[in-house]
Amino acid sequence: MARVAIVAWYPILPNRYGGQQAVHSMWEVAAVQNVAYCIGPSNGKNLPIPENYLPLFTGSKRDLISIRTFRSLGKIIRDKKIDVVIIEHPYLAWMCWLLQFFQPIKWGIHAHNIEWERFKNHGANGWRLLKLYEGWAFKQAHFSIWLNAIERDWALQSWKIDLSKTIHLLPLMSSKTFIGSAKEEICKRHEIATTSTIVLFSGTLDYFPNAKAVEMIYSVIAPSLAFKKEVQFLITGRLQKREYEYLKKLHHPQVHFIGEVVDVDLYMQAADVFIIPILDSSGVKLKLLQALSNHTPVIAFKSAANGLPMELLENPVRLIEDGNTDAFAQAIITAPQKPVELDIQFWKKMSPEYQSEQLSAII
Repeated sequence: MARVAIVAWYPILPNRYGGQQAVHSMWEVAAVQNVAYCIGPSNGKNLPIPENYLPLFTGSKRDLISIRTFRSLGKIIRDKKIDVVIIEHPYLAWMCWLLQFFQPIKWGIHAHNIEWERFKNHGANGWRLLKLYEGWAFKQAHFSIWLNAIERDWALQSWKIDLSKTIHLLPLMSSKTFIGSAKEEICKRHEIATTSTIVLFSGTLDYFPNAKAVEMIYSVIAPSLAFKKEVQFLITGRLQKREYEYLKKLHHPQVHFIGEVVDVDLYMQAADVFIIPILDSSGVKLKLLQALSNHTPVIAFKSAANGLPMELLENPVRLIEDGNTDAFAQAIITAPQKPVELDIQFWKKMSPEYQSEQLSAII
């Protein structure tokens, strides 16, 4: 039994969105056969602290280059007698690389996506420098865990990392009990007729690809279905960053901008179809898996399903060629009926027991 630390420098409490879910999933998997801690930001919002959660970071990007943070991380690893460190994303790789010369640790990277490519796609500066650093980080790491199998294959070829030191793990997910009354409850909450076709989009709305998806719903997809008045779009998710406040001012009579909700699973159960009009192929769109776990069919552009095992998902998921909004709108009308079910082999690969065996093989 090892003593494992999952290290995430950004806020992961409460556990609501894709990146947070991936961190908590890794923590849960590590805890099946090991003593597992999570080292994260201090609890600035007075949220309940889970057992074995160790506050360290401030939530500022300055933590990524801070010598003080480096020393504090080393102290926690030493005091808790940590054997294995798993960092979320490659940014703290330099710290782990240095710490291994002072403390007997094995360390690896939980790769949510290829970061330099995400930076480039979003028009962020510095992606070339990040590409060099990221390649160095994965070469130095003792192992790596990938959400996206296609991105892992790219890394194996481009960065020449050892296949035997990598695994592909999707975040934990399980099939939820179908709630037949969910639609009635949500329709009543938002004063929508229960005979409506509820089309849901949910995500971190102040994240560039999701913001562009919201724009597309208002400007293209909803207008394409204006002749189908019974089709009602619901948009939920966090929106905190000021530069995305403009999304709240968009308007279409069939679109309901709801914002952040605490019971997103209930909304997914209520929806007749979940849509992902996203053209960014980086990482894995966990919202797709979450919708399926709530028995809701999914319409998505092909980019949004990048890296997922579509041979197990093809029946409840309709994939549309990127940018073909006419076909996307038509697919909403002809979506499979609820509830949808997935192959039992898929849920097996999403179980803590199965994933724990995979993790143990490389740590």
